[in-house]
Amino acid sequence: MLDNHHCEIDLTGKNSRIAHPNVVTVHDVGFTGPERSPFIAMQLLQGWDLAEEIDDRGAMEATRALPLLIDCLAGLAEAHAQGIVHRDLKPGNLFLSAPGADEERLYVVDFGMACVLEAESSRITATGQFLGTPKYVSPEYVRAQTATPALDVYQMGLILVEMLTGEPVID
Repeated sequence: MLDNHHCEIDLTGKNSRIAHPNVVTVHDVGFTGPERSPFIAMQLLQGWDLAEEIDDRGAMEATRALPLLIDCLAGLAEAHAQGIVHRDLKPGNLFLSAPGADEERLYVVDFGMACVLEAESSRITATGQFLGTPKYVSPEYVRAQTATPALDVYQMGLILVEMLTGEPVID
């Protein structure tokens, strides 16, 4: 449960739209049908997630991995400029479009756990709660559960090592 006093996300709000070629475009979110089932309408991508790429093909050459990750970091910089912290970056939340082709691109996806930071605080969980994928969270986040852009940068560092070695840093 998010503490909306400190952190909130509204993918349809003008302040949370991230317009960057390496961040998946979300067109609409809402609820449908009598059961009010949630939906997200987003950009259609062809390919697979980075976790599948690493699992199936192993380590990447630095000449391939670095440009892909640098472009993703530029997308995250755009999110951070809008006060948005993803909080759950991992290979499964990076999507490899057109794998192996000249137009290959890595997209940041799944902002479902993201938060929009307010000036006062970025603590986003109640005492005793933990959000995120444990092997990709920073020690500072584990200790204080405070989301800052540094958390995303830390996670991208772990992902880069995994891209280059084919193995996660933390098991």
